[in-house]
Amino acid sequence: GGPKDAINMLNKNFDLDIEDYVTVDFGAMADVVDLLGGIEIEVSKEEAAEMNRHIIGTAQIIGKNKTYYMKAGLQTLDGVEAVTYSRIRKNVGGDYGRTERQRLVIQKMVEKVKKTDVSTLNKMIDEVFSQVSTSFTLKEIISLAAGVMQYKLGETRGYAFEHTDGSVEGIGSVVIPIGVVENVKQLHEFLYPRDEGYSVSGTVLDIAKEI
Repeated sequence: GGPKDAINMLNKNFDLDIEDYVTVDFGAMADVVDLLGGIEIEVSKEEAAEMNRHIIGTAQIIGKNKTYYMKAGLQTLDGVEAVTYSRIRKNVGGDYGRTERQRLVIQKMVEKVKKTDVSTLNKMIDEVFSQVSTSFTLKEIISLAAGVMQYKLGETRGYAFEHTDGSVEGIGSVVIPIGVVENVKQLHEFLYPRDEGYSVSGTVLDIAKEI
């Protein structure tokens, strides 16, 4: 259903009130990493092997038809390599490992953006904005970008806090929260540490009963 339905799902299941969004595709992410001159990441032997299985396919999806070969060790990943690194999961930690790698890539991108010059920032906005689905206008994006040097990426966590794996017929592998109500409470404690009066809504209680 697109970003609006995704936001409605998050708000309903987690008692949130998200209003704005930015959605990027693989191509936009690759372009930003390339404009930043790449990002440095320590790639394990297992991660390099999985990347080599998928990197050409990723390049074709993005429209950068090049030949790649990854090695283990500290690497400066270009756009296609960074996207491929973010996508792998089989044999390297499953979905939990994948989301950890995604958060690491975002962290490295933020660190690099804070060191870049204004002209590069403007070029990034010009080249990538057409690939972005967002509730913000271009004017609002430019205004937000002006304060990028003051931004700080805080702690990141994966949801659910307590979870197990399972399989659902017709769907496949799923991540199952252990205690929906408890996980939603932990989410609010993480996002809003000063809000001590929170209790889950009737909607979340109904969802917990259904699960």
